Amino acid sequence: MLKKIAVLLTVHNRIDLTLRCLKALKINEKYGEYSFSIIVYDDKSSDGTPEKLLANFTNVSIIHGTGSAYWSGGMRKAFNEAYKNHFDYFLWLNNDTFLHKEALTLLFNSINHSLENFNEECIAVGVTQDPISKKINYGGYKLSGNRFFQNLKLITQLGSYKLCDTFNGNCVLIPRNIAINLKNIDKQFIHSLGDFDYGLRAKEKSIKSFTTKEPIGTCSSNSKEFGVGYFDRLKSFFGPKYLPPKPWFVYLKRHGRMLWIIQFMVPYIYRFLNIKRNL
Repeated sequence: MLKKIAVLLTVHNRIDLTLRCLKALKINEKYGEYSFSIIVYDDKSSDGTPEKLLANFTNVSIIHGTGSAYWSGGMRKAFNEAYKNHFDYFLWLNNDTFLHKEALTLLFNSINHSLENFNEECIAVGVTQDPISKKINYGGYKLSGNRFFQNLKLITQLGSYKLCDTFNGNCVLIPRNIAINLKNIDKQFIHSLGDFDYGLRAKEKSIKSFTTKEPIGTCSSNSKEFGVGYFDRLKSFFGPKYLPPKPWFVYLKRHGRMLWIIQFMVPYIYRFLNIKRNL
């Protein structure tokens, strides 16, 4: 039976990556009965992203942004648009994630595993490798730490379906009923943490998330760059793409452990001292 899938991306420039990403996605159509409708939130790109996407794909719709949505905000708006239509599944996809030709098969295998063993659908979490090191760099996480502080450990041992507590949003397949239950990415999150929060909210509702048995594609590991001067570095760290205080506070208050307020302060104290030491 044909599976209707809304593919959700948020982008800002990097049109070459986006085209490569969507071409890799299209190849998956040959390996299953999939109907893709691609919804792209373009956060005010200056490289002609909307025009080039529309020129290369007939199944793409563009939401024009203001340049201030970032990942969580852009994905939230794309999700809202997708909810207006009756899709069977929603696929979160980063434009720097390049799928293998049978990536969708691997994702649906995770859902089928949950149906066969637990009689319920799950969130399927795509695991990616760094294209150079070949190490697992994005995917599912297990909660670790202790009763005082929360920690997340990336699942790197594959070969079987791994039940995870939360996940990166690079490549995630969400069945319709689960999406309706969890609703959207929380508006408290600007860029990062929106995916972690979504996964942990699923866990709290006893919704299972399983990784794929093997990598679904490649994605280069992110490197965070800060400004040169002292105040530039601090501003960058507090900025929306790194660790702004309000989303971090909300995340830890919601999901943290006994001493979450101390965990909230630690990265800012460390960054402050580290920057000062390296001046």
